[in-house]
Amino acid sequence: MSVCYKIILASLTSRFLTIKVRIATGYDGIKKIPQTDIIYLVSRLDIIQSAGLQFVFTDGHARATITSFFSANDVEKLKELDWQIIYSSDWKNTEQDKDRQRKKQAECMIKDFIPITCVERILVFDEIAKEKVVLLIQETGNYVPVQIKKTAYYDNL
Repeated sequence: MSVCYKIILASLTSRFLTIKVRIATGYDGIKKIPQTDIIYLVSRLDIIQSAGLQFVFTDGHARATITSFFSANDVEKLKELDWQIIYSSDWKNTEQDKDRQRKKQAECMIKDFIPITCVERILVFDEIAKEKVVLLIQETGNYVPVQIKKTAYYDNL
């Protein structure tokens, strides 16, 4: 069985928010993890491609039956995604677009492994988390910028 790592196509997709809520609250049987212990590895598709990693991407939530999957050979299809919805902070369906939530959850899934060299930066909750992550990275002999970005986390959990 292959493991897939997901790169969310925009920073605040509803899938990303769902994952964050489930991890941070322990919802749906997932072990609760404090937000201060959650980090986000940030990459870009061109970096993933240059590393020769296998990936697929979708035009919406991967579990929806109407969602289309595309391979690394189909990257020109990325321009067909609804980027306005993907980057929007509002992801609820509307009367004008009853498929908005599914489309906002477009994702890219990387097969098996993402090398640290493909990580552009790491987002953390606070200074304490930043210090821990910086030390861990230094121990590996690598360098990845670590940035405190509270807007990547929930305010009310």
